[in-house]
Amino acid sequence: MAKRYEELTIADDFMFGKVMEDKELCLRDGTEKVFYNCVSSSEEVPEHLKELYDYIRTGRAESALTRKIEEAVGRARRNEEWRAEYMKELLHDDDVREAGRAEGRAEGRAEGRAEGRAEGRQDGLREGRTEGKAEALLMALGCKGEVSEALQSKILAEKDMTLLNDWFMQALSCASVEEFAATLEEAS
Repeated sequence: MAKRYEELTIADDFMFGKVMEDKELCLRDGTEKVFYNCVSSSEEVPEHLKELYDYIRTGRAESALTRKIEEAVGRARRNEEWRAEYMKELLHDDDVREAGRAEGRAEGRAEGRAEGRAEGRQDGLREGRTEGKAEALLMALGCKGEVSEALQSKILAEKDMTLLNDWFMQALSCASVEEFAATLEEAS
């Protein structure tokens, strides 16, 4: 059963620590994280950690250890060179992330255009073949007589290559345009 924040104890910290030892749960960011439950009762805190817990909880440096920590933090905060380097690293990281995003967007657009061109080429080839087959059918029929506008429109509107091939073969075996038109009427 989950505990409320106020119910957490130092034992909970150690349990969490055991979970964090599982390398499969690792953040893989090159850092190590330490979590302390500084609101646990002081009886549950190991003696060697009491000063540290009090310092983290209250912010008051009252022992040699916590005064050293306080001094180190103060030096780090006052060190302009370190702060400038830290900010430079943060800005660099932001720049690297933004450059990565821009590169990803550019690659995505390029891939999208390439896929679009490939699809467009395929569609164009398919349409060209269909139109070519319809034109060939009309030429074959034209050799057998005059092709009505209605029949021309029907043939040019057809996009099914299999059906156009069937019609072309029928046109070759028909004696006239009228015979071909009659076979189409029978089929529909």
